Amino acid sequence: MVDQVEQEVLVAFSTLETPKPEDLIGPSTGDEIGEQQIQKELAGKNWIDLDTNFLVERWSSFCYLSAEGYRYYLPALLIRCLENLSEENDLIHCTVFSLAPSYWSLYYCGEDENLVVL
Repeated sequence: MVDQVEQEVLVAFSTLETPKPEDLIGPSTGDEIGEQQIQKELAGKNWIDLDTNFLVERWSSFCYLSAEGYRYYLPALLIRCLENLSEENDLIHCTVFSLAPSYWSLYYCGEDENLVVL
């Protein structure tokens, strides 16, 4: 079953082109250093080449990505989660958390404007 899901992720995202460096980052959050760092680290990198260690350390910086950038690098998170499908895998918890809408935004604003719809 895991192999089938992994194959479906590979097929679903295999045709995406690597975003241009200038298209990686969304509207500035005010953390220019963090935004520039993740842009520098991801610029020109294929999502399939991101290893688990990089994702565990840098997943939280994906909040700086534009919708295009997030959509492109999301399969790296999904594939690496599937590689170690266990309750102890913190990357799974982080990935699911980042895909869920903000309860605060839903309650106070009626929507989560930062939620990326694929």
